[in-house]
Amino acid sequence: MIVLWSLARPLRVFGLITSISILTSFANPLVAASQSTSFSSQYRSVSSADKLAPGPSGDDCRLDPALPQLVEPPDVGQADYLHTCGNRVYDREGRAFNVVGINWFGLETAAFAPRGLVKRNWKDILNEIARNGYNTIRLPFSNEALEPRPFQRAINYDLNPDLWGLSTLELMDRIIEGAGARGLRIILDRHRPTSNEQSPLWYSQAVSEQRWIDDWTMLALRYLGDDTVVAVDLHNEPHGDATWGTGDPYTDWRLAAQRAGDAVLAVNPYLLIFVQGIADYEGDFFWWGAQLRPAARFPVVLSVPNRLVYSPRDYGPEVYDQAYFHDPTFPANLRGIWDSRWGYLHAEGTAPVVLGEFDGPSLGDDISGIWQRTLLRYLFANRIGFVVWPLDRDVWDQPGRLGGLWSVFTREQHNLAKSFLLHPDLNGFQDTIVKNNGRWSKR
Repeated sequence: MIVLWSLARPLRVFGLITSISILTSFANPLVAASQSTSFSSQYRSVSSADKLAPGPSGDDCRLDPALPQLVEPPDVGQADYLHTCGNRVYDREGRAFNVVGINWFGLETAAFAPRGLVKRNWKDILNEIARNGYNTIRLPFSNEALEPRPFQRAINYDLNPDLWGLSTLELMDRIIEGAGARGLRIILDRHRPTSNEQSPLWYSQAVSEQRWIDDWTMLALRYLGDDTVVAVDLHNEPHGDATWGTGDPYTDWRLAAQRAGDAVLAVNPYLLIFVQGIADYEGDFFWWGAQLRPAARFPVVLSVPNRLVYSPRDYGPEVYDQAYFHDPTFPANLRGIWDSRWGYLHAEGTAPVVLGEFDGPSLGDDISGIWQRTLLRYLFANRIGFVVWPLDRDVWDQPGRLGGLWSVFTREQHNLAKSFLLHPDLNGFQDTIVKNNGRWSKR
């Protein structure tokens, strides 16, 4: 049975508010992405059969090779979007941008709001993120949270009176607008289908593939022209039955990522597409979403070039006590483990790699602390971007960056990553630090 519903949603293009109607289909789990909404009246329509020519490699693609082939609607041409070139990310002017971010968890849970808003004002939290040198926020959400119905949100409205009565999309608008005003970028992360489940596949009994794609194209259209939103992380931590390169339309995550990625790029060809790995490849079990070995043989190919970012994750023994933590060669063995699963994609210049999640409770000389320091040295040496999980402390396996009262960043956690942060008075992946329209980037 197919249930159809429509909702007028505002299209935000630098202050231009246009009401558009999106028809969302709740159908079988798998429906061809070719049915997704197109913005062809203002863009060249891009499908898997009509790929844009790949851009040149090396320095020649520091300026986005796809831009001359895109028909830009009003104002989008002035937006400072990001694109990829080899294993790096660059802004519109050809300056390297290294993702150094933090996950603001909560919208994907039954709180239906970014965590911490029961104890602090949302603007204060954004101020602290920016003040501490992070340049990006990964904002998890669930498809359920996007439904047009009232939610009981975990928000203290005495501290956040301007958030009263907002829908989820309006709440996201407010966070994104505030982040942009502070020079921060946003990665939208579809973390779960519903607030109470994290699914191994991109679809579930509650959320079909078509709904997953439709929600993504709706969000891509909503933030078209708003260069605060620079990327979409299509699905969090594929695992279980998820495969890569098998050709099975029900389990092959690579093919699903291409379908969704192309649908997003058909309506907003300026966004980066973050694609995670799987968990098991030919009996090689790794962290959920972190197994990218098969991408060597079966790479993700998108309809717009210079948009793909691979995004694994890595964790310490508190999450799962992997055998390699107890190998006699630890921690020297870690580099080979990371190289073989995802680091090779960066080393070979296939695409940028951004570690989408990592963190641990220890910075000492125990296994967890040694792992975490070794990982950061590896990321720094290879100029690989990262997004720390999580900002908030109330997560079962990770300590968070903010203290228990949401008052200050936890010093010992923050200081570990301090030399990696992108900020004018901090050392980072820099050659030369320049300021660009309120944002700090590297030339």
